[in-house]
Amino acid sequence: MPQGVSVKRVDYDDMPSLVAALKGQDFLIITMNARSTAQIEKIIRAAADAKVPYVLPNDFGGDNKEHIAKDTVIGLSRIKDHALIE
Repeated sequence: MPQGVSVKRVDYDDMPSLVAALKGQDFLIITMNARSTAQIEKIIRAAADAKVPYVLPNDFGGDNKEHIAKDTVIGLSRIKDHALIE
């Protein structure tokens, strides 16, 4: 990693390690495989516990309107992620 970049290794099944890694962060950008819904939900919940003020979930293209999202592979999980962040 370049100088100044902090690497934090976590266990997605260990909520305290996720929260500890996110403490003090101002922004979280989630760039995981959009089908990793269980891990994404854990990360969003850990960010809330760590009081991260801004979270940007996997949101590349598509539409978050339910009547359109239900016809896509990850559409409904994206709507769920947005609701959880709110």
